[in-house]
Amino acid sequence: MEAQQRHDDTAEQPRILLINGSPRSEHTCPGEMSKTWRLVEQAGAVFDAMGFAIDRLDLSRITSEYGKIIHPCKACVATSMGLCHWPCSCYPNYSLGQTDDWMNEIYPLWVAAHGIMITTPCTGIRRRRLSRP
Repeated sequence: MEAQQRHDDTAEQPRILLINGSPRSEHTCPGEMSKTWRLVEQAGAVFDAMGFAIDRLDLSRITSEYGKIIHPCKACVATSMGLCHWPCSCYPNYSLGQTDDWMNEIYPLWVAAHGIMITTPCTGIRRRRLSRP
């Protein structure tokens, strides 16, 4: 597996996988990138200056690009540990039309990474005025 070799190669730079977990992009919210995306970009510049190789995973592509699909986990491990494989062997499932799972592109990023930074938006948090007695 090429990704595992990159991870284990001591001559190569350590790799950091930066994940943007926001579904928002300039395509879904015209003219405005999410703050989560901006944070990933700033972190990338910092890690790059520190000498790390940077891989970025922008999960907003699921909402903004046709064909980007991650099929749900079938929880095979709940039945038997022997049924669950890495990487997932449940897909493609042609009988259910579940093909081209984006995870097939994502697995190598996870395997090659020495560190992972996941950023997600904080939604639903509202500032409340505390009432004083």
